[in-house]
Amino acid sequence: MDKKKSYGTIKLDVAGGTLTMNITTVQEVETVEFAPSPDLEGVPIRLNEASAKYGVRENTLSRWARSGLVRIIEQGPKLLVLDEASAAKAAAIYNQVKARSNPYRAGWVLKRAMLGA
Repeated sequence: MDKKKSYGTIKLDVAGGTLTMNITTVQEVETVEFAPSPDLEGVPIRLNEASAKYGVRENTLSRWARSGLVRIIEQGPKLLVLDEASAAKAAAIYNQVKARSNPYRAGWVLKRAMLGA
């Protein structure tokens, strides 16, 4: 017997330079808004600077980068330089959902939003 679970849908809409995501799960609807800054695209930012600027722990940002949620510009033994636009987007989504729910749900929403899953 084939068992399938429905987890919901994600709808993305870009209007007026603002990215709006409506994430519908079996339990509820989650709406996250993020207005990307074109000035940040391709701008390098060190892991510790991104952590302080966007209010996300360094180990969390590092994990997101290793899993492909945040773009890495440069990496070394004790160096991790991220693309500031992708770090800002991930942090905005995560922080908005975390403020309304919990870190686990925020991570779930972030993964689906960034990877389009």
